[in-house]
Amino acid sequence: MAVARRLIERKSTARSANVVSDPAAVALAFEVGVGGSATFAIGGHADSTAVRIKAVGYVRSLHDGEFRQELVGHGGRVSQLGRSAVLRFGALDVLVCHTIVAPGDPQIYRAFGIEPLMYDLVVVKANTSFRVGYANIAGEVYEADTPGVAAADLLRLSFRKHSGGSIPGRTTQPSRRVPVSGGPRQYPCLSNRRSIGSDSSVEHLIGRGYAVDAERQRGKRRPR
Repeated sequence: MAVARRLIERKSTARSANVVSDPAAVALAFEVGVGGSATFAIGGHADSTAVRIKAVGYVRSLHDGEFRQELVGHGGRVSQLGRSAVLRFGALDVLVCHTIVAPGDPQIYRAFGIEPLMYDLVVVKANTSFRVGYANIAGEVYEADTPGVAAADLLRLSFRKHSGGSIPGRTTQPSRRVPVSGGPRQYPCLSNRRSIGSDSSVEHLIGRGYAVDAERQRGKRRPR
C-alpha cells in the first residue's frame, strides 16, 4: 500500500487502482454497506512490515469475489477472492479482498468494475505474469521497491539466519529500481500516459498525474 499512501498524501488527481488482501477492511465495508463511508485501515494483514494506510473511504461496491481469469495458462479458470469490496479514496479505487490470487491478470480488476483502460495508474503486485495482460494497454511500466518481505531485489533483504552468500550477485551492487518509501517489494505501476521523458523524476510525474513517488525514477523503462 506504499503507492496508495503516496497518492493519498499528495491528494493526487490521477485516477488510480490498487488491490490488497485485508479481511478486516472487507468486513467493515460489508458492515457499512454500499454508499456508506468509514475510516479504513488497510494493508499489513499478512506482512507486519508492509505499509498501512488509514483514511476515510467510500464503499463503491460489494462482491462475492469470484472472477474468471483471461491470461494464457489460466484462461477460463474461475478464481475466488472471498468477500470483496471496492473502496474509493479520492481518485484512488482500492479492491480489498479476503484472499489474493492472480494479481497479474487484468480480470482481477475488470470483474469488480475497475477497467484498467479507464485509469491513469494501475498497481499490480506481480513480477512478470502481468506483462502478458498489460503489454498492449500500458503506456509505461514502472518497477517500484516498497516496504515488505516479498523482495524483488534479494540484495536489499536483511538476512538473519542465512549469510546470503549463495545468492547470485550477492557481492555485486544491487540493481536500481523506483524506491517508494525505502523498502524492497516490487509493484509494477502501469500508466496509460505515453509522453514521459527519460530523465523525468517520479515526483515530477505525479505532479502531472503519472506516477507515485517523490524520489527520482531509477528503474529501466520497459518497452510498450
